[in-house]
Amino acid sequence: MDARGAPKTQIQRREVALAHTAAGDALRHLGDEARLDQAIDRFKRAVAVDPKFARAYFLQAQIHRDRNDYAQAAALLAHAIDADANNPDIYKVYIAWGEALDNMGQQREAPKIFERAIATDPKNPNGYAAAGKIYLAQRDWAKATDYFRKAVVAKPSWARFHYYLGRALMGSGTPEPAIAAYEQAARLEPSHALSFAGWGQALAQAAQAKSGSAATTLRSEAAAKLVKAGEIAPDDAAVLKEIGRGYVALDQPAEALEAYLAALAIDGDEADDATLAEIARLRDVVR
Repeated sequence: MDARGAPKTQIQRREVALAHTAAGDALRHLGDEARLDQAIDRFKRAVAVDPKFARAYFLQAQIHRDRNDYAQAAALLAHAIDADANNPDIYKVYIAWGEALDNMGQQREAPKIFERAIATDPKNPNGYAAAGKIYLAQRDWAKATDYFRKAVVAKPSWARFHYYLGRALMGSGTPEPAIAAYEQAARLEPSHALSFAGWGQALAQAAQAKSGSAATTLRSEAAAKLVKAGEIAPDDAAVLKEIGRGYVALDQPAEALEAYLAALAIDGDEADDATLAEIARLRDVVR
């Protein structure tokens, strides 16, 4: 320390930064707003002493993300990268930065950041999945399929990667491989209703390209999966809508309408326009 008590060497500065950051992290985990403000103050003091201590930027950014202050979070995460591109949290920093950009509506920039995460650790599935979700939302089925295939290869035991791969494959109009993806997702996570609903949709779509006993078998299997999805999550509006879509694919409008109306009862005034329009259409068909 110098005559004023300030840390003099880099080792001393890092030790002080570590102490402030540890205190800030402890305050952060207490959760209440006053403590979070105190945590931010600690993180600021850490980087004032050692501007290259990336973890302090990273942890402060988590607070801003939790407060939906995504612009500030993104700025802090960029600082964390600039401060130390070799810090042990680098993968997490890139993922958090990409997610903050996605939250800000910057879907063109976010995948670029996820790619930087992937470059630091190609065996980690989270970067592939994060980019895949953006492309799925953009209905870029080819890119979504590519990224979720890579996520599945990196972590085949994670059910949700298979589920999202199934969605991407369905979007691209290939129900046969989607069936396999949904089946694997349901096997790995039997309580995930959306996997069964997607599985039912894929089977129903596949049945449309068949005839005779093959079509009958696929339709029967599809209906069974839709029933299973409803049994797992009877009060989940999102699941019920997917079940409704499955029955539409089976050309069973009465059952589809029943599922959509059950979803509407849950959503109430928050029902989206697409759901209301589909209910109106199905009512005209059922009459």
